[in-house]
Amino acid sequence: MLFGCSPSEISSSWYKWTCDQAGSLTFSIAPTNPADDIDFVLYELPNGIDDCTDKEALRCMFSGEQVGAPLAEWESCTGATGLSPDDVDVSESCGCQEGDNNFVQEIQMESGKAYALFVSNFSNSGSGFTLSFGGSGTFLGPFANLEVDQDTVCYGQPMTFTDGSFFPGGTITNRAWNFGLGSNPQTKSGGGPHQVSWSEPGMKNVILTVETDEGCVVTDIEQVFVDSCCTSVNAISGTGASPELLCWYDSNGLIDFTSSSNALPHA
Repeated sequence: MLFGCSPSEISSSWYKWTCDQAGSLTFSIAPTNPADDIDFVLYELPNGIDDCTDKEALRCMFSGEQVGAPLAEWESCTGATGLSPDDVDVSESCGCQEGDNNFVQEIQMESGKAYALFVSNFSNSGSGFTLSFGGSGTFLGPFANLEVDQDTVCYGQPMTFTDGSFFPGGTITNRAWNFGLGSNPQTKSGGGPHQVSWSEPGMKNVILTVETDEGCVVTDIEQVFVDSCCTSVNAISGTGASPELLCWYDSNGLIDFTSSSNALPHA
């Protein structure tokens, strides 16, 4: 156990993941209330993402409130905290020691290894925080991928969508589609294929959201263009007639022209 890593479950949250592509990991935890004392421990889970036994503390950050001392003496150890590529220490113990800055050194994640992040609000204020991840390493998760047979369609004509999503680390349990305004149908579930048509022309956003058995949600958005001027569907036809002019220089000629089309007008 790293020095000072003695977590207490106070307004705590847990996050866990498996590394996909190896690389650095940084993160920042910014409390909603800037004066809150946020603590964390980052663990490696040697037995896999669903087994927290034998977890190994890699980084811990417990600097913050100096109990019994005035705020001015420990205020610098509150606020944002996390992992930083610019730090050299791997832990900060309780209280607010000289040199503490609320951040510890980034880690290098290894592909296939599982990790867990424990976050505690020692201030117990009930306020939340924003957690932002960074670094070159990636998390193993599902990939949302909607597939379409073309990117342009005539309005009123069907377009086919299928689901190419996959999750190498688990199971996708839910697929939700939204085809946008003017579509028929507007929503669908399942992998498809789904046939969709639109009653209005223009650029359309098609959204596929997938969810895994562990509650991970990702989204893919693609654009398709619904054309109101397809000649195969919306051909414009017309007829015209004009009386013969008596003299070529006459300026009183006219033409009667009639056109028809089922295409919608453009704005």
